Amino acid sequence: MAVRAVLGLLALGLGGGCFGESGITPPNNRILLPDGLVVDPDDGFVYVVNSNSDLRYNAGTIVAVNLPQAALVRSCARDPGQAQCAAAASSDPNLANLASAPPMCTKTRFSISEDVPDNYCCVDLVDSNILNCYEAQFIYQEATVQVGSFAGAVALLSYQRNGVPMRRLFTAVRAEPSITFVDATVSGATVSMRCTGDPAATTPPPPNAFCADNWRVRRPDGATPGQLVLPEEPHTLWLDPTRRALFVGHLTVTANTQVQGGGVSSLDICNIENGNPVAFAGLAHTPFLPATLAQAVAGLSGPDPQLPSSLVYATAFYSSAVGGMVLGDPTAATCDQDSATPRDLTLVPSDSFYAPAFLPNGVEVRAILFSATPSPRAFVLNSNDSNTAANPAAISVLDRTLLSDGKPSNQPLALIQMCNGPTGMQMHNTGGNDLIYVTCYDDGEVYVVDPVALQVTAVIDVGPGPVSLVFPNHDPNTAYIASFANSNLAVIDIDPTSPTYNRVTMRIGLPHPYGQ
Repeated sequence: MAVRAVLGLLALGLGGGCFGESGITPPNNRILLPDGLVVDPDDGFVYVVNSNSDLRYNAGTIVAVNLPQAALVRSCARDPGQAQCAAAASSDPNLANLASAPPMCTKTRFSISEDVPDNYCCVDLVDSNILNCYEAQFIYQEATVQVGSFAGAVALLSYQRNGVPMRRLFTAVRAEPSITFVDATVSGATVSMRCTGDPAATTPPPPNAFCADNWRVRRPDGATPGQLVLPEEPHTLWLDPTRRALFVGHLTVTANTQVQGGGVSSLDICNIENGNPVAFAGLAHTPFLPATLAQAVAGLSGPDPQLPSSLVYATAFYSSAVGGMVLGDPTAATCDQDSATPRDLTLVPSDSFYAPAFLPNGVEVRAILFSATPSPRAFVLNSNDSNTAANPAAISVLDRTLLSDGKPSNQPLALIQMCNGPTGMQMHNTGGNDLIYVTCYDDGEVYVVDPVALQVTAVIDVGPGPVSLVFPNHDPNTAYIASFANSNLAVIDIDPTSPTYNRVTMRIGLPHPYGQ
């Protein structure tokens, strides 16, 4: 289990019902213990979920980081003589430093309360390819909103209201627990975020507001285990934009000798354009078969092209089980824009199997990916226990060719050993072949895997505690990764033609002492 999950479970066990009640309002211009990232579809911003997992503040936050501004600063640091740098420096006093080379950093680590100008940047003392920048200059602080503590996974749905393009962000908040949602509106280099009042309001939202109850789907106080409400421990999300459904995977927690949480819950997000509320729409208590297995969910992934009927795949936290699921009520698959009645989106198992490389001891299957090239395959990320040499963290590769009975063979093809503490993986194409990127929390690395050659092609040193990795749509040769342990975003150059290929080139947020 990743360190961040251990800290979260410990706080849930010791803190009772009070979380983040320190009396300190969270800052609206910082990146602090980030645990979730999602890129705006127009690539102007990346939305960062600050978890408040150390309970330093009253709440966590969601902040919007300006990507074009960060790219400009990064480019001018390499070549301050560019015309765009001089133009920016002359037009905006806050960008006056772009016309000259940035100084070397005076130290390798900065205090989290370091007194530096908002536009401060310096060249890293250890690696001169890295530009370290104070993050306040990139955060559009008027948009910042407050969410509950232990916020993490985030998903984004694009929609329109009255002809205006909108983004709705959904984030899992473990302390409440809830799924909290926020509406974002982007206009050029500005963005606003709303999670209070009427979603259809046209007046500007209040600054740095805490999200109101009507912007959260919450587990009610006093709910009993097994009750048909949002379970404890919302941990991972999968959004189906076509069916307008949000699926939530839950970890488990033991309270008063009873195991609570687990399973996959469903939220109906149909017809939000016309003011329909986000509604709890069902709970699959047993995504993994047999039902005697622990039902804690480590990850959710989309369907296998071989079996498109399975809408979502859940991976198990305490076993090697993988559960493909379909809607129990197939008639609910359509989002009826004329209906105000929430659908029953309860999932039922359809394609259950194991990642057999580690039977019977493999645990914490963090993610699963599917590929049709060069043959139908599944890539299953087994986190396992770093102290168990017999079961190292690894990707097990399965043959998903359909047999005569229409079921995948799931025969092992390869085992690719991974770093310690992998938290997730994604498939991404930088203009050539697809590659798999695996974030490695314990080792502070990103492993790059060729899914055809079935081998690790690169190991990227990104610093302690990486947890979430995103790729902007319009800039496929750049990746942004959230460093939970060091409270910043690392920018990775993934352009195969670049001299800094697979290297960190910028930190949005000064490097802090580990865990500060």
